[in-house]
Amino acid sequence: MSQTAQSRFDRNEPGGGVLGSLSNQKGALIGTAILTLAYLLAYCDRTIVTILVGPLKKDLGFSDSQVALLIGFSFAIFYSVAGLPLGRLTDAVNRRNLIIAAIVCWSTATAACGLLNRFPTLLLARVCVGIGEACLVPAALSMIADYYGPRGRAKAIAMFVCGAPLGSGLAYLLGGTLLYRLQGSVLPHEWAVLTRFPWQLIFLLLGLLGLIVAALLGIISEPPRRFEVLAHEDAHQKESMRRLFASNKGLLVGVILGPAIMSIAFYALLAWGPTMAVRKFGWGPQQIALWFTPLGIVSGLLGPWVGAGSGTLLIRSGHSDGLMRAAVYIAAAAMPLCVAATMIPFGGVGIALMFISMGLLIAGITLPQVAIQYIMPNDLRGQVTALFVFCANIIGFGLGPTIVATLTDHVFHRDSSLNLSLAIVCEAALLIGGLMTLLHLSHYRAYVATGPRGRAA
Repeated sequence: MSQTAQSRFDRNEPGGGVLGSLSNQKGALIGTAILTLAYLLAYCDRTIVTILVGPLKKDLGFSDSQVALLIGFSFAIFYSVAGLPLGRLTDAVNRRNLIIAAIVCWSTATAACGLLNRFPTLLLARVCVGIGEACLVPAALSMIADYYGPRGRAKAIAMFVCGAPLGSGLAYLLGGTLLYRLQGSVLPHEWAVLTRFPWQLIFLLLGLLGLIVAALLGIISEPPRRFEVLAHEDAHQKESMRRLFASNKGLLVGVILGPAIMSIAFYALLAWGPTMAVRKFGWGPQQIALWFTPLGIVSGLLGPWVGAGSGTLLIRSGHSDGLMRAAVYIAAAAMPLCVAATMIPFGGVGIALMFISMGLLIAGITLPQVAIQYIMPNDLRGQVTALFVFCANIIGFGLGPTIVATLTDHVFHRDSSLNLSLAIVCEAALLIGGLMTLLHLSHYRAYVATGPRGRAA
């Protein structure tokens, strides 16, 4: 790469318009904040079902396995499969408009969940939610990468990733508080015409909030794509996805497959944590709202920063693979905490440990996404990010809750063994995924060494 191009790469400049101006710095921050709000809402929409396990089983007669399909696999498989072509589309079209259309899609489907009472139709609505949300992460991360220069990008991505746990916290607050208020209540005539059960109003409310966020996205601009001038100077920029797969299988296994397996632990705790609190500790909706909301927000805010900070620290200590090395260390730290959280007999302590574990797991999920934005060329970022999302959701969000439910229903044969299922699934996922990432760090180092895009400090 030429010295001039290297200088352009190293400068910390916000994207859009005249780079580096104060107005564009503010525009980048506002754009990132609204994208984070969209991610918050997306996570709230996907998490709210975990708060409603009790009503779904009681009012609609669903089993744990059916609820797991609504929470995880049905959503995740279509979310992930749709994300692959949408990731390619992200690299070719206006990303802001793509996200607006996606929010309208998933918000309409979320509202529909409040109007449906049969498992097949609810399953179809959740599939539509997954398809709508599929383009958000690839498109948003691509936009954020173009808003900021390399030295500011990790912090901006960490801010965006905070939307996931904040959305989960909002789901706990809305779900727990509203469910407590609505239990045993009689709907006004106007609402009763639309919904059969009071808790279905929660889905309608979330659908409305989504349309408001879609309108807010109209005020931000599509940033110009950065580093296109390097297309003929950097061999990485010329890579196609096919060539990337053919020549860098070890890299993709370490950056995508290993972390995706580790994410099983996070999604299992996310999906079944509230139900474990009910079954193991006898908690009700009010206690879940009281504990899960602040703990979810705190762990969610700290997790991405812990990930980005630890990865950057390792890089500055001389480890070119610092981002992925940090993910392995974090997974190892989370393993004993997951066991303690599911086995300890004290409710408050167990739930607190669960959220500490989830905060660490969020950090681990953040790091591969940061790494992708640094080491991949501009015209492949969206597609590789979509591939990561595909694997993390098919494996983590799709299989995680389902495996836990399968163990509970078909191995232990009793609802009270949910905590044992969670402990087994979390430990196995962190061990297998962590080892897979660790054993492929050499491929990451080799890829970083071939060009300047690996510089993350």
